[in-house]
Amino acid sequence: MEVNKHTGKLFEYEREELIGQNFSLLSAEDQNDALILRPYFEAAFKGEQQQFEWNSKSKHGRNFNCEFIVNKGQFFGREVLIAIGRDISDSKTEIEELVNQVEELKEANINKDKFFGVFAHDLKNPFQGLLGFIDLLYEDLEELTHDQVKEYLANVRNASYHTYNLLENLLEWSRIQSGKMPFTPTVFDIREEINSVISVLNNNASQKDINLINEVEAGIMVLADKNMIHSVIQNLITNSIKFSNNNGRVVVRGRKPQKYEKATVKSNPDDKYWLEISISDNGIGIAEEILPKLFKLNGQYSQPGTANEPGTGLGLVLCHEMVEKNGGRIWAESIAGQGTTFIFTIQLR
Repeated sequence: MEVNKHTGKLFEYEREELIGQNFSLLSAEDQNDALILRPYFEAAFKGEQQQFEWNSKSKHGRNFNCEFIVNKGQFFGREVLIAIGRDISDSKTEIEELVNQVEELKEANINKDKFFGVFAHDLKNPFQGLLGFIDLLYEDLEELTHDQVKEYLANVRNASYHTYNLLENLLEWSRIQSGKMPFTPTVFDIREEINSVISVLNNNASQKDINLINEVEAGIMVLADKNMIHSVIQNLITNSIKFSNNNGRVVVRGRKPQKYEKATVKSNPDDKYWLEISISDNGIGIAEEILPKLFKLNGQYSQPGTANEPGTGLGLVLCHEMVEKNGGRIWAESIAGQGTTFIFTIQLR
C-alpha cells in the first residue's frame, strides 16, 4: 500500500513499481517458501509482533538477507501491517565468521591439549635416561673404568641432544601457532639450500655409511620463506637417515616445473607454478595405514630409528605447518621394507 524512500533504495525500485505488488516480488528465486508468511501475518494482525528473515532480491538481481519486524497498525482508517526491513547480509557474514573463529579456537585448544600431552610423554623418556646415567656416574664413579664412564657420558650426551631437539620443536610449533614466527618469502636457489642442509647432515649420515645425493638441477629459483624450507628439508633428510640401514642412500630430486595440479591453493592456483621436491630413502619404510597420520598432531607417530635413534614425533607435524604456510602441500609414499619418499611442493619464482 505504501513504502518509504529507503525501501525503494534498498530494493532498487521506484515507489510506483512497488505499490499494489505482492510481497513475493521481493523474494529471491527458489529461496523462500511464501506459505511461511501467512502465519506471521495472521499473528501480527492479532497484535503480536513478528520477526523473521527473508532471502530478498532487488530489481536488478542482487540477492541479500533481510530481517523484517511486522506489527499491526492503522493507515487512513484501515487495519494494516507495518513491516520494517533491514539488510542484515553483513551481520550474517560477521556472525558466520565469528562462528568459524570459535570452531577454529576450539580445534586449536584441543590440538594444544593433545600436543602438550604428547610432549610431556616424550619429554619424560629422555629425562629418565639422562637422570639414570647421571645417578650411576654420581654413585659409582670411583668404581667405573674409563671406558664405562665414557659410555655413560655418551648416553647422557645423546639424551641431552634429544631433549634439546624436543624443546626446539616445541618452540617452533608454539611460534607458528601463535603467529609469532616471521614469514618472509624471498627468492633463492633451491639446490644451493639443499646442499647447505646436506653439508650439515653429512656427519650424521657418515656414521651409518649413508650417501646423501642432491639431484636437483642448479639454477632453479623458488619463492618461499628460506628458513622454513631449510627446516623442512633438514627434518625430512634427518628422518630418512634415521630410518635407513647402514650403506643406504638418500636422494633429493626436483620434478620439472609444472602447473600445480596435485594440490590446491586458496588464491589463484592457476597463476602459480610449482616444483615438487622429493626426498627418497631405501630404508625400512612405513606401513600403509600409518601414512595418513604422519602429519597430524592427533595421529602423531614416532618410533626409534634403525640405530635406535630417538625421535620427537613432532618433526613431520612442523614440516606440514611450514609447507602449508608457504602455500604448498606435503605427503609421503612408502612401501614397508623398501623405503619411503617424502614429497612437498614449493612455488617457483
